[in-house]
Amino acid sequence: MTGTPAGEFRPHGSRRTDDGILAMLVCSCNRLSDRDLAAAAQRLAADPARQIVTPGAVFRECGARPRCGGCFPLVVEVSHKAISADLDAVEARGCTCAGCACRTQAAA
Repeated sequence: MTGTPAGEFRPHGSRRTDDGILAMLVCSCNRLSDRDLAAAAQRLAADPARQIVTPGAVFRECGARPRCGGCFPLVVEVSHKAISADLDAVEARGCTCAGCACRTQAAA
C-alpha cells in the first residue's frame, strides 16, 4: 500500500512527483500542480515573442483549458512567484536588462 510515510505531514491536495518532491494540486479540474503551472509560466516569460502571462495562457501552455476558474487567484500567485524567481536569478548573475538574449540563455 502506498501513502504518506509515518510522521510526514502532507497538506490536503498535495502529491509527490516522480522526483519525490512534494507538489501542491492547484487545479483539481485539470489535475495541475504548482510545479506544472510555474514551469509553464517560466516558459511563457522566457519566450522572446512573449505576451502578458495570464492564467489562460498558462493553462494553454500546459495543454489544458480553464474550467471552473476557482483556481485563478492561486494560478496568478504561482505564476508571479515563478517569473519573479526566474528574473531574480538572471539579475543575480549581473544582467539588468529586460528581455534580452541572456534570459533565453539562462533557461538553457
